[in-house]
Amino acid sequence: MRLDRVNLAAIEDVLKSLVEEALSDPGKVARLSVPTSPSDGVQVWVRAPEGKPVILAIRRPGGKEDPREILALARHMGLVPVGEPEVRRGKDPRPPKGPRAYLVLECQVVPKTEYPTQASSGSPGQAGAHEDAQKPDQESIRPQGSIWASTHTPLKPDEVEARLRDLGYRFSDWSRYEGATEVCGYVLETDTVHLAPWLPVERIYQGLSDFEASDVVGDYYASVTLKAKNLAAIAFSFRYTFRAKLGNVSAEVSLRGSLDAPFPHGQPTEHTVSARLFVGPVPMGKGQKARARQAVEEALRAIPSFVHHFPDAEIVALLETRGGRGGWKSKVAHHDMGRVKRWLTASS
Repeated sequence: MRLDRVNLAAIEDVLKSLVEEALSDPGKVARLSVPTSPSDGVQVWVRAPEGKPVILAIRRPGGKEDPREILALARHMGLVPVGEPEVRRGKDPRPPKGPRAYLVLECQVVPKTEYPTQASSGSPGQAGAHEDAQKPDQESIRPQGSIWASTHTPLKPDEVEARLRDLGYRFSDWSRYEGATEVCGYVLETDTVHLAPWLPVERIYQGLSDFEASDVVGDYYASVTLKAKNLAAIAFSFRYTFRAKLGNVSAEVSLRGSLDAPFPHGQPTEHTVSARLFVGPVPMGKGQKARARQAVEEALRAIPSFVHHFPDAEIVALLETRGGRGGWKSKVAHHDMGRVKRWLTASS
């Protein structure tokens, strides 16, 4: 089994301790073997030369290493790649087989930065939605970390807004009042996946590889909660939307989650991935839904990578219809066709 398909989060502490061991003794090679099945495993090496990038290397005895494995490993070790994975050969000639091959990745250690405690996580408008989330009072929010370090007193709302605007955030329309509580939203748009080293972006692009054209849009959010005009909580989150198209089939993959600090200083603390597949529009007329079902079957056969990576994706058929008095207005209705895995089960 590939290493990126193993639950590396369960051994994240062990992986990070391997990096710490290498950093504590520059030049020393720290080693670890990660089993991926009862009869298979991956050998891992970490070396941290003084003044140079951290070297992460893996080798699968009797098998071939996959770049996705070393990227997943780096993410769980708290390392950020500074280049692409490459194959390097060992010094031992080992005739007649030749020197051993290793997959190597140069990385930087993710800096540890502390920021005010988040009251909640998720997408904009959801701040404080989790009832069991800790909601610190004003005194518990200390200006720690690089962008909050100008004073040792609790941040004032105006200071928070000024510093977020310095980072490029703007006031958002989804700000609202909830009784005496005011939730102020700030947003920063992007078209680049800056957080890719910590997120399953590679899996998403693999799932969209069968499509002809794709793009991505995203937002970083800051939710500032005020009670009686005093700062009560700050929460940070992000959302990326990947869109792709192939003929009359389009896909949309949403990647969203929480940050421990505002972009560009924050790192994801959790994330979720969801996908939807749109087929159509299917012209009006007799048997429209039957034609929609046929279009879905043809679409799933044309995008096997999407089917493999997103079996829980929702399928929506776009049906042409008419609206308005007398049916003068052309419209498109969204018809729920179930999930990808249901179609796979039905066809098998």
